Amino acid sequence: MKRETKWLGLALAGLFAASVAGEVMAQNAGGGRGGAPAQGGTAAQPGGGGRDAGGRDGGRGGRGGFDPAQWRQRMMDGIKESLGVADEEWKLLQPKIEKITTLQQQLRGGMFGGRRGGAEGAPTSEVEQKAQALRTALENKETKNDELAQKATALRTAREKVRTEIAKAQTELRELLTPRQEAQLVLQGILD
Repeated sequence: MKRETKWLGLALAGLFAASVAGEVMAQNAGGGRGGAPAQGGTAAQPGGGGRDAGGRDGGRGGRGGFDPAQWRQRMMDGIKESLGVADEEWKLLQPKIEKITTLQQQLRGGMFGGRRGGAEGAPTSEVEQKAQALRTALENKETKNDELAQKATALRTAREKVRTEIAKAQTELRELLTPRQEAQLVLQGILD
């Protein structure tokens, strides 16, 4: 159990790093999003189904077999197991846990320098949109200080809104947990 908890904690800590790395690699490799194929790929292999210069498989499935949906499912399965809940109880807990992890990911998406987003690479959450707007303003050396301050304030406001949503979702989840389950989720970073 200790080893599984340690693994799950490390997996959660690596969620953001893996998702950012995956996005960067997908963008560099064409990402199966209709972009140019990876080095070594061909137009007949969308997303660069061939190998890149380093001999690695290109395209979406070529990131060492990394599939974000499968990874997320394994993460949820690990959380379920660590909580020791039956399927019926998990049906109540899972949506609340997913809501919290999604909000936490949105918050982190605007805190670090990675450019994240949906199918077209556009930021997907309000935090990511505000972070991108501030990043763009900072890249322009002509941007006035008052505009930078305004964009920084907008990002802070968006982050605070998400933090408030996280706190509310965490409170709702805590009401359904035993003390042991709550402690597990605190250890995993899902609860504060």
